[in-house]
Amino acid sequence: RPAGQALGTRAVLALVAVGLAWIAGRRGWSPPLLAGGLAVLAVGDLALVHPRPNPVAPPGIYVYRPDVLAAMGDGAAQRVYSYDYSDAGVAMRRLGRRYAHQVKGVPPGWSAEAATALGMQLSLVPQTAGRWDLRQAYDIDYRGLHSESLARLTHLARLVEDQPGGLLRLLRLGAVTHVVGLHRVGGEALEPVDVIPGLFPDPIWILAVPDPLPRAYAVGGTRTAEGIEEVGVILDPAFSPRDEVLLAKGPARTAPAGFNGSVRIVEEAADRVRLAVELSAEGHVVLVDTHDPGWRAHVDGRPAALLRANVAFRAVAVPAGRHVVEMVYRPPLALAGLVVSGLSLLLIVALLVPWRGPPSRGDSTLTPSKRSKETGEEETGREP
Repeated sequence: RPAGQALGTRAVLALVAVGLAWIAGRRGWSPPLLAGGLAVLAVGDLALVHPRPNPVAPPGIYVYRPDVLAAMGDGAAQRVYSYDYSDAGVAMRRLGRRYAHQVKGVPPGWSAEAATALGMQLSLVPQTAGRWDLRQAYDIDYRGLHSESLARLTHLARLVEDQPGGLLRLLRLGAVTHVVGLHRVGGEALEPVDVIPGLFPDPIWILAVPDPLPRAYAVGGTRTAEGIEEVGVILDPAFSPRDEVLLAKGPARTAPAGFNGSVRIVEEAADRVRLAVELSAEGHVVLVDTHDPGWRAHVDGRPAALLRANVAFRAVAVPAGRHVVEMVYRPPLALAGLVVSGLSLLLIVALLVPWRGPPSRGDSTLTPSKRSKETGEEETGREP
């Protein structure tokens, strides 16, 4: 519908809702009756403003499993960098056409829109790999949810992709195991795993990143830098992420001779990661997951500082020996949000539950003595 007509319809419905609430207040309508009227208005809004819902995609788009997944192996152990062709001029520069996702043929019974969506899923375009429990890396932040440090690292991946070894260095740093794209991303630095036909003119390249860092590991050395200087450090060939970690603050330290450490993820949930750690000397445990102020760290149950590592990831200082490192997500505003939600719920309940004031003069619940006083009759005290 035209925007003006839709806005006009909603304005009329809003006025009706306000009028309904006013009448309910004047006439003492019960809350269920008022709720029913508002529900009718809500359904009417959907029916009038959206008379024709979006078309439904064919079932195949939800059940088809891309061949790319089999080429990469165990999904739980993989982290994928899906090349993004959406930036202006990227498709023309890399593929020789204006739009990367133009289907070369529509499958029988499919619309062009549904075929395009299927082709994008087959090639694991950014934001789709998570559907199959694949971890992703360096996705462009279309929703504006990334931290400043992660956005900086993601932008850097685009800037250095044509520099010798630049993209490879970032992929290793980010524990990326595979790259998927419609061209051979990274040139000769990445190892081709398979080339699979898709629905677009170009086939789907699956490339392996040689010798990436594990998702969780330990180092004995540290470097420090902040701001733009961080970028220079991680791109410096002299910086060895396997032996040292880049921190924003603190003293720099060379890894002790013969340092070794093992880190194993023993438990993981959406808001919690538990690591079993064993170090030969004092060092840092690095987890290649995004750093955020809402995460809290504990070592053997005692609070520990959670550090921003290698620009955008997490690190915790751990002494020598065997330890349990736990990271839990507890953002400071979450508790405040729960409190506000609880108070709001109590307020809603208080408004909906009828409140009975003190009995009126004509209330039938008056005692006989009170009734006799109000009617002028004397109380005899005799049994009836």
